[in-house]
Amino acid sequence: MPNPVISLITDFGNKQHLVGSMKGVIAGINPEAEVIDVTHEISPFDIVQAAFVLQSIINYFPVPTIHIAVVDPGVGSERKPILAVGEKHYYLCPDNGIITRVLKEDNISKVIHIDGDHYMLKRRCETFHGRDVFAPVSAWLSKYFNASLFGEEVSEYTQLDIPKPLITPEQTLKCQVLFKDNFGNLITNFELSMMDGVQSRFPDSTIRIRVGDVTIEGLKSHYFEVQNRLDPLALFGSMDLLEIAVREGNAAEILKVNPGDPVYLSFSS
Repeated sequence: MPNPVISLITDFGNKQHLVGSMKGVIAGINPEAEVIDVTHEISPFDIVQAAFVLQSIINYFPVPTIHIAVVDPGVGSERKPILAVGEKHYYLCPDNGIITRVLKEDNISKVIHIDGDHYMLKRRCETFHGRDVFAPVSAWLSKYFNASLFGEEVSEYTQLDIPKPLITPEQTLKCQVLFKDNFGNLITNFELSMMDGVQSRFPDSTIRIRVGDVTIEGLKSHYFEVQNRLDPLALFGSMDLLEIAVREGNAAEILKVNPGDPVYLSFSS
């Protein structure tokens, strides 16, 4: 049987001891587990970004993988640590909505409130559940793959209210920037799967994207389809979400656009 795999998604960064201490806890409980760093560069406290990153990676991991996603502005509060059991994978995270995007993607069958103290570190810091709760629970889970050991099933858990694109009276789609990545690319809530509906409603049309004070003509398939450095462009990225980018530049800074700002899509023949 291959070694169990545990993945890590956090906003801890790589300059401190935080990630290393989580890995140390896991190794101490199950040295056979293979730990894979997905990213520790989620924007601080950005639960929405973490939810989309988590969804985007699960189909590329062996079944089953234990995914830890810790972006936790509510650490130390009444929010619960949870374990979600999917058809393919297991998910360990705070109950703050991080699992929203995988609920249907992986057909989550049950969600457990983690309350088995004997599977956590005896001395727990209320500001570091990544090390003291999620890391040890993931390691014990990787030994037994029995979710029922860790607590009772719950029927209510937090889901994010992720905005959907809206059609304005001017027959324009009003979208929204959900988050920006480390390159300053602006990730919107317009999904590639929505294109079929748009193309059937506006056949043979050209798409125009207005963001901030800039209008972008058409979609590109890669960054170098625009001619000049710092030219803006729009394309579907690796998450199958529409991204606004600037060739070899930071779109958020250059266009002066931030998460929550609108992006308008219009269509003309």
